[in-house]
Amino acid sequence: MGPDENAKGGSLWSYGIGDEGVRLVDDQDISDSNGLGWTPDNKIMYYTNSRHSQILAYDYDIETGTVSGRRVHIDIPKIHGFPDGLCFDTEGGLWSAHWRGSKLVRFSPEGKPTLVVQIPGALNVTACTFGGPNNDRLFVTTASPEASPEAKASLSDYPQSGDLFEVDLKGRYKGSKWRHEFQG
Repeated sequence: MGPDENAKGGSLWSYGIGDEGVRLVDDQDISDSNGLGWTPDNKIMYYTNSRHSQILAYDYDIETGTVSGRRVHIDIPKIHGFPDGLCFDTEGGLWSAHWRGSKLVRFSPEGKPTLVVQIPGALNVTACTFGGPNNDRLFVTTASPEASPEAKASLSDYPQSGDLFEVDLKGRYKGSKWRHEFQG
């Protein structure tokens, strides 16, 4: 997050292929764009509006790609850091990385926090995704505290910043299926 945490930064757009063109989805109070993901049933799209510490929800029509019905799904107090990247588990749980928060938080489909995973030694937790042979390991990326100068932290304060972490969830949660499988 930059020094002006209340600045309006942009809009949410949908880019199509071929004749589909470009569509403006949302230009209301959009700022530092981050995590983007869909529920396992592909009916709701979530979008992280970091500077406002919100995860927004939109209705999503997978047949047409139409996005509508914006609403605030999760409003995160800034004392917990800013929401950043996200991913989903098979139960519809939303996992949110927290910039300047040293943690990941799992939220229920209703938006209630159900689990906090502390990431030791890293201030800026940036993104997460499921993987591993059983898809029950969470891979977590982090960034240097110097990427967040307003936090007045240094690499000596957070020596594992920039590291990639693997969290073994021991089968408790598994990642949702990818919308598009790799062909190669």
